[in-house]
Amino acid sequence: MLQFPTLMSQFPSLTKTIPASHLLPIQWPQPQNEEILLAMEEAEFEEKVSL
Repeated sequence: MLQFPTLMSQFPSLTKTIPASHLLPIQWPQPQNEEILLAMEEAEFEEKVSL
């Protein structure tokens, strides 16, 4: 797996279309990644409910 700076230098077009926050979770272990995704989904859901 490429490290983030290497990924950016090899695929500069990706960084224009995909925010860095979408690329970073690739490097994390899977359980932590799932927790982060779950937390993000919860936050989005709470935003929708509060509107």
